[in-house]
Amino acid sequence: ELVEEVMQQLAEDFQYGVMQSTHRYKYLINRLTRVSKKAIWTLVEHIKSGEFVTYGHEVAFGEGYGVPAIAIELEDGEVIYIEGRIDRVDILREEKDNYLKIIDYKSGNKKFNLSDVYYGFQLQLMVYLEAAMALKDKFKENNNHPAGVFYFKIHDPMIKTSHKAIELIEKEINKELKMRGLVVKDLRIIKAIDKGIDKNSDIIPVAINKDESIGKRSSVATEEDFQRLIDHIKNLIKEIGKEMLKGNATIEPCKRGKQISCQYCDYLGICQFDSVFEDNKYKVIKELKPEEVLERIRKEGVRNEELDEGSKGGNRGTKQ
Repeated sequence: ELVEEVMQQLAEDFQYGVMQSTHRYKYLINRLTRVSKKAIWTLVEHIKSGEFVTYGHEVAFGEGYGVPAIAIELEDGEVIYIEGRIDRVDILREEKDNYLKIIDYKSGNKKFNLSDVYYGFQLQLMVYLEAAMALKDKFKENNNHPAGVFYFKIHDPMIKTSHKAIELIEKEINKELKMRGLVVKDLRIIKAIDKGIDKNSDIIPVAINKDESIGKRSSVATEEDFQRLIDHIKNLIKEIGKEMLKGNATIEPCKRGKQISCQYCDYLGICQFDSVFEDNKYKVIKELKPEEVLERIRKEGVRNEELDEGSKGGNRGTKQ
Protein backbone atom coordinates (compact mmCIF):
# COMPACT_ATOMS: atom_id res chain seq x y z
CA GLU A 1 0.00 0.00 0.00
CA LEU A 2 2.84 2.38 0.86
CA VAL A 3 4.63 1.64 -2.42
CA GLU A 4 1.47 2.26 -4.44
CA GLU A 5 0.87 5.51 -2.57
CA VAL A 6 4.43 6.75 -3.16
CA MET A 7 4.49 5.73 -6.83
CA GLN A 8 1.12 7.38 -7.45
CA GLN A 9 2.39 10.63 -5.91
CA LEU A 10 5.59 10.45 -7.99
CA ALA A 11 3.55 9.93 -11.16
CA GLU A 12 1.42 12.99 -10.39
CA ASP A 13 4.41 15.20 -9.55
CA PHE A 14 6.81 14.13 -12.33
CA GLN A 15 6.95 16.66 -15.20
CA TYR A 16 3.48 18.08 -14.43
CA GLY A 17 1.76 14.67 -14.61
CA VAL A 18 3.14 13.55 -17.98
CA MET A 19 3.27 9.95 -16.67
CA GLN A 20 -0.52 9.91 -16.59
CA SER A 21 -1.02 11.42 -20.03
CA THR A 22 -0.96 8.24 -22.16
CA HIS A 23 -1.75 4.54 -21.76
CA ARG A 24 1.91 3.74 -22.45
CA TYR A 25 3.09 5.91 -19.55
CA LYS A 26 0.37 4.50 -17.28
CA TYR A 27 1.55 0.98 -18.11
CA LEU A 28 5.13 2.04 -17.30
CA ILE A 29 4.07 3.36 -13.89
CA ASN A 30 2.23 0.09 -13.17
CA ARG A 31 5.32 -1.90 -14.15
CA LEU A 32 7.65 0.27 -12.01
CA THR A 33 5.23 -0.13 -9.10
CA ARG A 34 5.23 -3.93 -9.49
CA VAL A 35 9.05 -4.07 -9.70
CA SER A 36 9.38 -1.79 -6.64
CA LYS A 37 6.97 -3.94 -4.64
CA LYS A 38 8.87 -7.13 -5.45
CA ALA A 39 12.27 -5.57 -4.71
CA ILE A 40 11.19 -4.08 -1.38
CA TRP A 41 9.42 -7.28 -0.31
CA THR A 42 12.60 -9.26 -1.09
CA LEU A 43 14.82 -6.82 0.79
CA VAL A 44 12.55 -7.05 3.83
CA GLU A 45 12.72 -10.87 3.68
CA HIS A 46 16.53 -10.65 3.48
CA ILE A 47 16.66 -8.51 6.62
CA LYS A 48 14.25 -10.82 8.47
CA SER A 49 16.41 -13.81 7.52
CA GLY A 50 19.52 -12.43 9.24
CA GLU A 51 20.86 -10.70 12.32
CA PHE A 52 22.19 -7.60 10.55
CA VAL A 53 20.30 -4.31 10.89
CA THR A 54 20.40 -1.37 8.51
CA TYR A 55 22.84 1.31 9.63
CA GLY A 56 21.83 3.77 6.93
CA HIS A 57 20.68 4.44 3.38
CA GLU A 58 22.41 6.84 0.97
CA VAL A 59 25.40 7.02 3.34
CA ALA A 60 27.54 9.86 1.99
CA PHE A 61 31.29 10.08 2.49
CA GLY A 62 33.44 13.08 1.65
CA GLU A 63 34.13 16.64 2.71
CA GLY A 64 31.42 17.96 5.03
CA TYR A 65 29.95 14.54 5.82
CA GLY A 66 30.18 12.38 8.92
CA VAL A 67 32.24 9.82 7.00
CA PRO A 68 35.48 11.29 5.61
CA ALA A 69 36.62 11.07 1.99
CA ILE A 70 39.15 8.38 1.10
CA ALA A 71 42.51 10.15 0.77
CA ILE A 72 45.10 8.62 -1.55
CA GLU A 73 48.50 10.31 -1.68
CA LEU A 74 50.52 10.13 -4.89
CA GLU A 75 54.31 9.87 -5.06
CA ASP A 76 54.71 13.57 -5.83
CA GLY A 77 52.67 14.62 -2.77
CA GLU A 78 49.41 15.29 -4.64
CA VAL A 79 46.37 13.86 -2.84
CA ILE A 80 43.26 12.37 -4.45
CA TYR A 81 40.07 12.56 -2.38
CA ILE A 82 37.35 10.07 -3.28
CA GLU A 83 33.79 10.99 -2.36
CA GLY A 84 30.57 9.09 -2.91
CA ARG A 85 27.28 7.81 -1.61
CA ILE A 86 26.60 4.22 -0.53
CA ASP A 87 23.12 2.89 -1.25
CA ARG A 88 22.94 0.89 1.96
CA VAL A 89 25.14 -0.13 4.89
CA ASP A 90 24.05 -2.96 7.22
CA ILE A 91 25.76 -3.71 10.50
CA LEU A 92 26.09 -6.55 12.99
CA ARG A 93 27.09 -5.17 16.39
CA GLU A 94 28.94 -7.36 18.86
CA GLU A 95 30.61 -6.57 22.17
CA LYS A 96 33.89 -5.28 20.71
CA ASP A 97 33.41 -5.76 16.97
CA ASN A 98 31.17 -4.55 14.19
CA TYR A 99 30.66 -6.35 10.88
CA LEU A 100 29.71 -4.24 7.87
CA LYS A 101 27.71 -5.26 4.82
CA ILE A 102 27.62 -3.02 1.73
CA ILE A 103 24.70 -3.20 -0.72
CA ASP A 104 24.49 -1.36 -4.04
CA TYR A 105 21.18 -1.38 -5.93
CA LYS A 106 21.30 -1.98 -9.69
CA SER A 107 18.62 -1.91 -12.38
CA GLY A 108 20.81 -3.57 -15.03
CA ASN A 109 22.53 -6.96 -15.24
CA LYS A 110 25.54 -5.99 -13.14
CA LYS A 111 27.32 -9.13 -11.94
CA PHE A 112 30.13 -9.22 -9.45
CA ASN A 113 33.36 -10.45 -11.02
CA LEU A 114 36.54 -10.73 -8.96
CA SER A 115 38.66 -10.58 -12.12
CA ASP A 116 37.04 -7.23 -13.01
CA VAL A 117 37.73 -6.00 -9.48
CA TYR A 118 41.40 -6.93 -9.85
CA TYR A 119 41.78 -5.12 -13.17
CA GLY A 120 39.92 -2.03 -11.96
CA PHE A 121 36.67 -2.41 -13.91
CA GLN A 122 34.61 -2.78 -10.70
CA LEU A 123 36.05 -0.47 -8.08
CA GLN A 124 32.77 0.70 -6.59
CA LEU A 125 31.93 -1.91 -3.94
CA MET A 126 35.43 -2.18 -2.48
CA VAL A 127 35.77 1.62 -2.38
CA TYR A 128 32.45 1.78 -0.52
CA LEU A 129 33.69 -0.83 1.95
CA GLU A 130 36.87 1.14 2.61
CA ALA A 131 34.79 4.27 3.24
CA ALA A 132 32.39 2.43 5.56
CA MET A 133 35.26 1.06 7.64
CA ALA A 134 35.83 4.66 8.79
CA LEU A 135 32.51 4.47 10.64
CA LYS A 136 34.45 3.11 13.60
CA ASP A 137 34.65 6.63 15.07
CA LYS A 138 30.90 6.41 15.68
CA PHE A 139 31.09 3.14 17.60
CA LYS A 140 33.38 4.01 20.51
CA GLU A 141 36.26 1.53 20.67
CA ASN A 142 34.69 -1.18 18.50
CA ASN A 143 36.71 -2.63 15.62
CA ASN A 144 35.11 -2.77 12.17
CA HIS A 145 35.32 -5.87 9.98
CA PRO A 146 34.02 -6.64 6.48
CA ALA A 147 31.04 -8.98 6.23
CA GLY A 148 30.44 -8.68 2.51
CA VAL A 149 29.86 -6.45 -0.52
CA PHE A 150 26.85 -7.03 -2.80
CA TYR A 151 24.91 -5.92 -5.84
CA PHE A 152 21.14 -6.25 -5.58
CA LYS A 153 19.26 -6.15 -8.89
CA ILE A 154 15.92 -4.36 -8.72
CA HIS A 155 13.57 -6.28 -10.99
CA ASP A 156 10.56 -8.59 -11.08
CA PRO A 157 11.87 -11.76 -12.76
CA MET A 158 9.72 -14.01 -14.93
CA ILE A 159 10.21 -17.73 -14.26
CA LYS A 160 9.79 -20.45 -16.90
CA THR A 161 8.63 -23.58 -15.12
CA SER A 162 6.14 -26.43 -15.40
CA HIS A 163 5.51 -26.28 -11.64
CA LYS A 164 2.19 -24.81 -10.51
CA ALA A 165 2.93 -24.76 -6.77
CA ILE A 166 3.27 -21.15 -5.60
CA GLU A 167 5.99 -22.07 -3.05
CA LEU A 168 8.25 -23.57 -5.75
CA ILE A 169 7.73 -20.62 -8.07
CA GLU A 170 8.50 -18.17 -5.24
CA LYS A 171 11.70 -20.11 -4.49
CA GLU A 172 12.81 -19.81 -8.13
CA ILE A 173 12.05 -16.07 -8.08
CA ASN A 174 14.10 -15.67 -4.89
CA LYS A 175 17.05 -17.39 -6.59
CA GLU A 176 16.89 -14.79 -9.36
CA LEU A 177 16.85 -12.01 -6.74
CA LYS A 178 19.86 -13.41 -4.85
CA MET A 179 22.52 -10.79 -4.16
CA ARG A 180 25.80 -11.08 -6.08
CA GLY A 181 29.11 -10.20 -4.50
CA LEU A 182 31.79 -11.33 -2.07
CA VAL A 183 31.28 -12.66 1.48
CA VAL A 184 33.77 -12.98 4.33
CA LYS A 185 34.88 -16.58 4.78
CA ASP A 186 33.44 -17.01 8.25
CA LEU A 187 30.57 -19.46 8.82
CA ARG A 188 29.34 -17.50 11.84
CA ILE A 189 28.98 -14.29 9.80
CA ILE A 190 27.47 -16.16 6.84
CA LYS A 191 24.76 -17.55 9.14
CA ALA A 192 24.23 -14.08 10.61
CA ILE A 193 23.38 -12.90 7.08
CA ASP A 194 21.22 -15.94 6.28
CA LYS A 195 20.05 -17.78 9.39
CA GLY A 196 18.07 -20.30 7.34
CA ILE A 197 20.88 -21.28 4.96
CA ASP A 198 20.50 -24.89 3.85
CA LYS A 199 22.97 -26.09 1.22
CA ASN A 200 22.63 -23.13 -1.17
CA SER A 201 21.67 -19.75 0.22
CA ASP A 202 18.80 -17.89 -1.49
CA ILE A 203 20.24 -14.58 -0.29
CA ILE A 204 24.02 -14.61 -0.88
CA PRO A 205 26.36 -16.54 -3.25
CA VAL A 206 27.34 -19.16 -0.66
CA ALA A 207 26.77 -22.90 -0.26
CA ILE A 208 27.25 -24.98 2.90
CA ASN A 209 28.29 -28.65 2.84
CA LYS A 210 26.87 -31.33 5.15
CA ASP A 211 29.96 -31.12 7.38
CA GLU A 212 29.32 -27.36 7.85
CA SER A 213 32.26 -26.43 5.61
CA ILE A 214 31.86 -23.69 3.00
CA GLY A 215 31.27 -24.97 -0.55
CA LYS A 216 34.03 -24.57 -3.13
CA ARG A 217 31.85 -22.58 -5.54
CA SER A 218 30.98 -20.00 -2.90
CA SER A 219 32.08 -16.40 -3.52
CA VAL A 220 34.08 -15.91 -0.33
CA ALA A 221 37.37 -14.40 0.85
CA THR A 222 39.09 -14.16 4.21
CA GLU A 223 39.12 -10.87 6.09
CA GLU A 224 42.83 -10.56 5.26
CA ASP A 225 42.06 -11.00 1.54
CA PHE A 226 39.35 -8.30 1.77
CA GLN A 227 42.01 -5.91 3.11
CA ARG A 228 44.47 -6.98 0.39
CA LEU A 229 41.80 -6.28 -2.25
CA ILE A 230 41.24 -2.81 -0.79
CA ASP A 231 45.00 -2.14 -0.78
CA HIS A 232 45.25 -3.37 -4.39
CA ILE A 233 42.41 -1.08 -5.48
CA LYS A 234 43.94 1.92 -3.71
CA ASN A 235 47.15 1.25 -5.65
CA LEU A 236 45.12 1.09 -8.88
CA ILE A 237 43.48 4.43 -8.08
CA LYS A 238 46.91 5.87 -7.34
CA GLU A 239 48.11 4.77 -10.79
CA ILE A 240 44.95 6.11 -12.48
CA GLY A 241 45.37 9.45 -10.70
CA LYS A 242 49.03 9.67 -11.69
CA GLU A 243 48.19 9.05 -15.36
CA MET A 244 45.35 11.60 -15.25
CA LEU A 245 47.62 14.29 -13.80
CA LYS A 246 50.18 13.51 -16.49
CA GLY A 247 47.48 14.14 -19.08
CA ASN A 248 47.82 10.64 -20.49
CA ALA A 249 45.00 10.10 -22.98
CA THR A 250 46.38 7.12 -24.89
CA ILE A 251 43.85 5.38 -27.11
CA GLU A 252 43.98 1.86 -25.67
CA PRO A 253 40.54 0.21 -25.35
CA CYS A 254 40.32 -2.98 -23.32
CA LYS A 255 39.62 -6.28 -25.01
CA ARG A 256 38.36 -9.25 -22.98
CA GLY A 257 37.68 -12.23 -25.21
CA LYS A 258 35.12 -10.99 -27.73
CA GLN A 259 34.10 -8.04 -25.58
CA ILE A 260 35.65 -4.69 -26.55
CA SER A 261 35.06 -1.51 -24.53
CA CYS A 262 34.43 0.43 -27.76
CA GLN A 263 31.02 -1.29 -27.96
CA TYR A 264 29.71 0.93 -25.16
CA CYS A 265 31.72 4.10 -25.82
CA ASP A 266 29.99 7.33 -26.86
CA TYR A 267 33.24 8.80 -28.19
CA LEU A 268 34.24 6.27 -30.84
CA GLY A 269 33.54 8.85 -33.55
CA ILE A 270 35.96 11.27 -31.88
CA CYS A 271 38.90 8.99 -31.06
CA GLN A 272 38.61 7.14 -34.40
CA PHE A 273 40.27 4.03 -32.98
CA ASP A 274 41.35 1.60 -35.67
CA SER A 275 43.74 -1.28 -35.02
CA VAL A 276 45.25 -0.91 -38.50
CA PHE A 277 46.94 2.31 -37.31
CA GLU A 278 50.38 1.83 -35.77
CA ASP A 279 49.65 3.51 -32.41
CA ASN A 280 46.15 2.02 -31.98
CA LYS A 281 46.40 -1.17 -29.93
CA TYR A 282 44.01 -3.05 -27.67
CA LYS A 283 44.83 -3.61 -24.03
CA VAL A 284 44.19 -7.35 -23.92
CA ILE A 285 42.81 -8.53 -20.56
CA LYS A 286 43.12 -12.15 -19.46
CA GLU A 287 40.12 -13.34 -17.46
CA LEU A 288 41.21 -14.62 -14.05
CA LYS A 289 39.52 -17.20 -11.86
CA PRO A 290 38.66 -16.02 -8.31
CA GLU A 291 41.40 -18.18 -6.77
CA GLU A 292 43.94 -16.70 -9.23
CA VAL A 293 42.96 -13.18 -8.17
CA LEU A 294 43.32 -14.03 -4.48
CA GLU A 295 46.69 -15.68 -5.09
CA ARG A 296 47.95 -12.58 -6.94
CA ILE A 297 46.88 -10.12 -4.25
CA ARG A 298 48.47 -12.31 -1.58
CA LYS A 299 51.80 -12.19 -3.44
CA GLU A 300 51.42 -8.41 -3.80
CA GLY A 301 50.82 -8.20 -0.05
CA VAL A 302 53.99 -10.17 0.71
CA ARG A 303 56.04 -7.95 -1.65
CA ASN A 304 54.66 -4.78 -0.04
CA GLU A 305 55.44 -6.09 3.44
CA GLU A 306 59.01 -6.90 2.36
CA LEU A 307 59.39 -3.40 0.89
CA ASP A 308 58.06 -1.85 4.10
CA GLU A 309 60.46 -3.92 6.19
CA GLY A 310 63.34 -2.97 3.92
CA SER A 311 62.39 0.70 4.18
CA LYS A 312 62.26 0.52 7.98
CA GLY A 313 65.58 -1.28 8.08
CA GLY A 314 67.12 1.35 5.85
CA ASN A 315 65.81 4.10 8.06
CA ARG A 316 67.20 2.43 11.17
CA GLY A 317 70.60 2.11 9.51
CA THR A 318 70.62 5.79 8.57
CA LYS A 319 69.67 6.79 12.09
CA GLN A 320 72.51 4.78 13.60
